[in-house]
Amino acid sequence: MMSSMSGTARLIYSDIRKISQLMWLITLLLATAWIIFGITLDPTGFSTSISGPLYIGLFMVYPIIAITNTFKYAIGFGSTRIQYLKVFYGMGLLMVLINMFLFNVLYAFLGMLTERGILGFEFLHTGMMSSYNGFLDYVWIDIMAGLALFGITFFIAATWFRFGFIRFSIGFTVIAFIGYIFHVTVAYDAFIEWMFTLDSLVGFSLFGLIGLVLLFATFPLLRNAPLHYQS
Repeated sequence: MMSSMSGTARLIYSDIRKISQLMWLITLLLATAWIIFGITLDPTGFSTSISGPLYIGLFMVYPIIAITNTFKYAIGFGSTRIQYLKVFYGMGLLMVLINMFLFNVLYAFLGMLTERGILGFEFLHTGMMSSYNGFLDYVWIDIMAGLALFGITFFIAATWFRFGFIRFSIGFTVIAFIGYIFHVTVAYDAFIEWMFTLDSLVGFSLFGLIGLVLLFATFPLLRNAPLHYQS
């Protein structure tokens, strides 16, 4: 039991470490390139972003890799589905927390370069969509956004893997139709008005909570799932 659990943890950790190193390498190269660009050419009047590699690579690409590859490898090496999911949930959440904290440390450094006039442009941050600008506020917003993307992506990938393309497409079509009906009704306008009345931190927190709920909703989907993609 312990050996299979530790083996699963090592397998998941190895995947997280490799993709994190790759995404951080790209992020740091982007940051370095922008710093050199800003110092040598002194451009002003625009904004740029370096959050794409982490947001896309860690929170959207990795969940797909986890369900299409690591899941079946872990089971093949002796882990149970429940063991894999427990370890994946724990390490996945830690991945979001640690990487978003480190990203905001980097962002604070880049922001300092802008404030001191070393760079004539600013780096965009998800937190700019809110009325808050503190370090911890930005960390929280990034964590919530990361949880949302991570949970939603893993849920979609798990549903596709569990039910196959045809049944997934049918279900998606039904949900899309219901969403369209909702969109053309008065309820949609009321919902949008309610969303705009929310405090921005509360809104991001609800977004993160949705991702967290969807992440754990994959447990009943995958606890008895086959090891191969269902067509």
